[in-house]
Amino acid sequence: MPKAILSVYDKTGLVDFARGLAELGWTLLASGGTAKTLNENGIAVMEVAEYTKSPRSWAVESKHSIRPCMAGCWRVPPRLTTNNCSI
Repeated sequence: MPKAILSVYDKTGLVDFARGLAELGWTLLASGGTAKTLNENGIAVMEVAEYTKSPRSWAVESKHSIRPCMAGCWRVPPRLTTNNCSI
């Protein structure tokens, strides 16, 4: 099952977009505020912090809500990664 990581500041269109992904069978992961919005609208979502088993870092939260492991997975092509990060 494919996974989508959602983290947005402007929530315009988020619920419809996420609902469409969920209907197609995607597992949804989201940062705190995004997850809250989706949950309030009845969309099943897991918070990134819960998925990574890594608590939120409030020092980083003001600018970035995605955990370092997850962000690293996005920036490095899978064939080049040597870390333990799997999504």
